[in-house]
Amino acid sequence: MLGLLPALVPLRAEAGISPLDNPSHLDHRALENPAMALMLATRDVLRMADWVELMLRRSINMFDGPEKRQILELSQVDAMHSAIKQYLVQLSRGKLDEFESQRCMEITSFTVKLEHVGDIVEKNLLRVARKHLRAGRQFSDPGWTEITELHARVLANL
Repeated sequence: MLGLLPALVPLRAEAGISPLDNPSHLDHRALENPAMALMLATRDVLRMADWVELMLRRSINMFDGPEKRQILELSQVDAMHSAIKQYLVQLSRGKLDEFESQRCMEITSFTVKLEHVGDIVEKNLLRVARKHLRAGRQFSDPGWTEITELHARVLANL
């Protein structure tokens, strides 16, 4: 059954649905309750992490021909980062105890790191892929093996 599931229910990204179509967990009414707001921000960061992972997972395919949809997903990760950051700024303006303040900083830091991964894919990998395709270059078999192995290690680290 598990083998058939992907064929029957495609991933949302593969179906052409934007990550922003998933409902955000950021509820501005929860800002009055810092513990709840931090939990909601954490859920949205995890949602963002899922999309960054998918983006990175699919980045290897950009060397075969970058799709416009992949490029659009990159800017959507930026939009998620902005929404989470603004939410946490609003939260930090309220009264937070030491633990809540520390947690807010940790979530902010992790969000910035995820956004940085998206930037690396967008500004570095995509640029290299476009240049590679425009020049009509092909990787050697050993070169492609080395690249795919490195890609797999980066994914495992993520």
